[in-house]
Amino acid sequence: MSEIFLNEVRSNSQSIATVIKFDFTEPLFITTHVTSGLPNTTLQGSLIPNTSVSQKLNSDESRAEIGSISFTVLDLGLSTELKARFDNNEGLKRVPVEVYRGKVGTDFADFLLIQTQLIDNSISMGDGRYRFQCSDIQRSAKKQIFDVAETTITQSVLPSDDVMSVVSTEGFEFCEHTSSFGDAPNETVLYLKLKNGDDFEIVRVTGKTENQFTGITRGLFYTTPLTFEFDDSGEEDDQITVMEYVYLEMPMPAMVYALLTGDIIGGGSLPERWHLGIEERWVNRDSFENVGEDWFDPNNYLLGLIYRFQDLEKTEGKSFIERQLLRMIAYLPIGAEGALSLKRLSRVIAQTDYTQTLNASNIIRYSDLRYQLSKVKNLIDIQWNFVSIPNQAEGYSRQSILLSETSREFNRGYDTLSIKLKGLHNSRQTTSTLRQLLAAFRDRYSFPPFELDLDLLPTVFGLQVGETVRVDLPTITDPTTDAPLNRVFEVQQVKTNLIDGRVSVKLFASSRALEEAPDDGSDSTLPDSWYSEQGTDASTLLSIDSDGFLTLDGTLTGNPDTRTWYFVLGDLTVPNGRTLTIENNVGLAVMGYFQNDGLVRAKSTEGNSNFIGTTIGGAQVTYRIADGQPVIDYGSRPQMNGLNDTLPDLTIQNNSGTLSGIPEDMRGTVGAQGGRAWNRQTNAFVDGGLGGFGGGSLVLVSRGSGVGVSGLYDLSGEGGAQGVDASPISAGSGGGGAPGSLVILIDGNTNNYPVLNGKVVAQFGLSPTPNLVNDFGQGKAFGVIDLGMNNARVVYVPVST
Repeated sequence: MSEIFLNEVRSNSQSIATVIKFDFTEPLFITTHVTSGLPNTTLQGSLIPNTSVSQKLNSDESRAEIGSISFTVLDLGLSTELKARFDNNEGLKRVPVEVYRGKVGTDFADFLLIQTQLIDNSISMGDGRYRFQCSDIQRSAKKQIFDVAETTITQSVLPSDDVMSVVSTEGFEFCEHTSSFGDAPNETVLYLKLKNGDDFEIVRVTGKTENQFTGITRGLFYTTPLTFEFDDSGEEDDQITVMEYVYLEMPMPAMVYALLTGDIIGGGSLPERWHLGIEERWVNRDSFENVGEDWFDPNNYLLGLIYRFQDLEKTEGKSFIERQLLRMIAYLPIGAEGALSLKRLSRVIAQTDYTQTLNASNIIRYSDLRYQLSKVKNLIDIQWNFVSIPNQAEGYSRQSILLSETSREFNRGYDTLSIKLKGLHNSRQTTSTLRQLLAAFRDRYSFPPFELDLDLLPTVFGLQVGETVRVDLPTITDPTTDAPLNRVFEVQQVKTNLIDGRVSVKLFASSRALEEAPDDGSDSTLPDSWYSEQGTDASTLLSIDSDGFLTLDGTLTGNPDTRTWYFVLGDLTVPNGRTLTIENNVGLAVMGYFQNDGLVRAKSTEGNSNFIGTTIGGAQVTYRIADGQPVIDYGSRPQMNGLNDTLPDLTIQNNSGTLSGIPEDMRGTVGAQGGRAWNRQTNAFVDGGLGGFGGGSLVLVSRGSGVGVSGLYDLSGEGGAQGVDASPISAGSGGGGAPGSLVILIDGNTNNYPVLNGKVVAQFGLSPTPNLVNDFGQGKAFGVIDLGMNNARVVYVPVST
């Protein structure tokens, strides 16, 4: 973002200009004010803006409302411009509209893109004006998918037949399977359902001609080969129906991406009538590929959160994706560029990461703080493992109930949420998997959540749905702390007044974290051989006595991109006064009891991490002389965005003694480098300070674990460095590194697990005050931000699947 825009929006009295770009082949720009830096195809001063409304996240209902933009254009040449494009065979339907905001009188290069939507509603014309209504890309997701093809047989089909004659095979498309498919992995096939009354058979097909299916494998998915008689009476209603049968089995993020675009990440595509056909421009592929290795590893489709669907029928795409794939675990936020991204549902408790602070300096007005008793959901009844068997009632054969006794006592009873998840299958998931998946949702709704509406000055810019902010309002009392409101909220909707630039937001927060013992996991333990196979014997690097005590401070070094494993064939204790240092990403397998009575310090030694936390450097700064007076302009504060606000609830699986779902790199985000300083009088151009390294990542597997009175896990990031001076100003300081992560897996549900409350320090590194003038030169954090237990998880090794 430019220096000029950021410097000027800090003045509340400055006028706001809006520019709208119609993204034709030859773009058309329309402005509220005369704006320099635009092409000749610009209608200056003809725009009458109204409001830009983002999508609205309803995390309790697992859906997002469609965003909109409305504006009016005076016909000061618009009809002429549109006719030229119509003559070039370019209509208005689905034309992207980009909305930019800036200060009156500044160049367009200094404007900020705030939202992108599509023209997809009616356009009204009259009184020399055009009135436009736009919607975000979600509107394109409200089309039907799984519109299966149908035909009828033209010859009888016997149980031994591997060829089938039909009226037509038109519309029946082959599906390219990934290795994750349980049936016909890595093959290109299609499936058919032959139906005769209540009886049916599922078959797999490898080839087809105009009137025949060939290479047929009979009796799949709980069915058996049957005889289907052709009725030569000529009555069409009496013929055997042959229907396309939808079968999908893929990691959830890859499946969602494929349903949105039709493309399978890594190669291949879905049948045309199974997907929404959204252009790749409108889907942020990177967010699907990097959502977390426990959900999806693009290099290995056999791992991750694999969903399995069979016998799907025609349905609306948006609803299916939200209710069957993302339900209670993720959502699809839309960025300023208009593209859908995949983001995990996260915990939103008082002490979590945030990107901006909203307080008296930027809040115009605020609503009452709403304590939403009606949204409590402390008993979740899940029906899953869908089964369809001939001559039997189809339905769900598994039921899991997740409840919180603590929440029941607090809320004087249970409030039930009943759901049916067709894609979860007992060959892939267990109740432990469901508990891990729904941890963030339960944290949000086991206790009444908070909601708050704010109107903000134009100085608050760039807020996006799903972003977290800290709200500091001394005039509102937080009933959970009996202190002035000062906690983190999640942004669930953003409205921008395009006339004066003011911003309205709807916010959400958990009122209380759900604290409960880890899931019981498995009665059986990992075999002894598993431990000795985990990399290097730690006793060759650490000084460990015969009783398992660390007798000297020691270090276990991991890699920045992959996890390095060490093992101890027995107990291990870090005694009071001793420090075990973890560098980068380390796994430690202790075939015994791990006791921490000292300090376990996890840190990074390289600066390319971005798994947890958003880091911010100090602002850019420019010094100049104008009309004989010194002027200091402030620019952007560089930012490094982490993949997660805090440590997500990992979906760890035990596949016959092989643990999967543990990301290789779970370090804290490196601190953003400070903005540069430019003294235009001396032409001195100097660099901002380097950001601090993030905290490291430790995954500990042991047969029991504890932490003593003196024990501590420190996951904190390192501090940033001061920027270079260009007297009389200094470049921005580097941001502090974000904290890392701790995952403890207890092997065997009869073994002890550690209570980590108050035993985990997960602070952002500090960003120092600049040496010379730079009012915005200190980055994040300039005070203590401790994510604590939000960056640690204790779970039992799950049941083997």
